Amino acid sequence: MQKSTKRTLTRTLCGIMTCAFCCTLGITTTLAAETVTWQQDVSKAQTLAAKNERPMLVFVTSASCGYCTKMKRDSLSNQNVVSLINGSFVPLKLDAGRDDQMISRYRVDVYPTTIVVAPDGKVVDRIRGYVSARSFRDRLAKFVPRPAGQSASAPAAR
Repeated sequence: MQKSTKRTLTRTLCGIMTCAFCCTLGITTTLAAETVTWQQDVSKAQTLAAKNERPMLVFVTSASCGYCTKMKRDSLSNQNVVSLINGSFVPLKLDAGRDDQMISRYRVDVYPTTIVVAPDGKVVDRIRGYVSARSFRDRLAKFVPRPAGQSASAPAAR
């Protein structure tokens, strides 16, 4: 085999192996990404919230809602947001058409709507419509207990 053909073949094989490695790494990263651990049962979510003294985060969505899809893709897949939700809230997802009674109880008139419910069942915040990941995280951070000794004006660790 000629020297230039060998070199071309070697470069091609190295390129293929590099692509394969990068693709595998990308798939592993995607599979390892944390997702929100949504509760589907309202009673179970309320019980967990009371037992663990955590607020419930109720995300109300509709299959036909474009902004719901955008919020799931942008905000609810952001790893900082996901970690905050899973670590500090009892997340509950309600779907229009399936959970209409609860959606009516929470007086939802816009999709998506996100509701923060204190462990005692009192609604303490309502976010109507799409919210960016950063704004969503900042809004939810207000409901996360601060470590002892940290003042209310000091920013929470990000």
